Amino acid sequence: MTLIDELELGTLERIRATPAPIWTLVVGKLLVRFTIGVIQMVLLLAVGHHAFGVSVGPQPAALLLPSAGIVFVGTAFGVLVAGPAPTRDAVMPLGAIAIVTMCAIGGCWWPIDLEPRWMQDLAQWFPTTWAMTGFKDLMMRRQTVTAALQPTAILFVFGLVFLAAGLVLFRWRR
Repeated sequence: MTLIDELELGTLERIRATPAPIWTLVVGKLLVRFTIGVIQMVLLLAVGHHAFGVSVGPQPAALLLPSAGIVFVGTAFGVLVAGPAPTRDAVMPLGAIAIVTMCAIGGCWWPIDLEPRWMQDLAQWFPTTWAMTGFKDLMMRRQTVTAALQPTAILFVFGLVFLAAGLVLFRWRR
């Protein structure tokens, strides 16, 4: 939404007039969002563990892998949703519909094993499935960091695809 805000306020045009490439603005904004998201995940897991006794598995630091992966996906997904959105007000409903769908099918609300086979097959195409796999392997199945490597790598691929598509779709001059 901040990119759309900058378009509407005219600040993006002023930034584009500088010798700095536009990608530096996008990367800078994404790094800030990514950093905030990772800090939020760390706090969420810490509060869950200390206040509610949620298991963080045998290697708590390993949770940084799927956390970083899903935060990157979320950040890149924001660029993807903003790409085709005609206005700032359109971003939230588009994003909310997509996120609710991904969470439901991807196993965030209930165990994916309870879903019909066709939904389980479809879920493999959602990043939430891979994030939940990484978290469950580390927290519930008490596996080591190696269990989170593949899900995290897949999350970063999702993030790169979302980011590339979002940058292509984003209308820099509306």
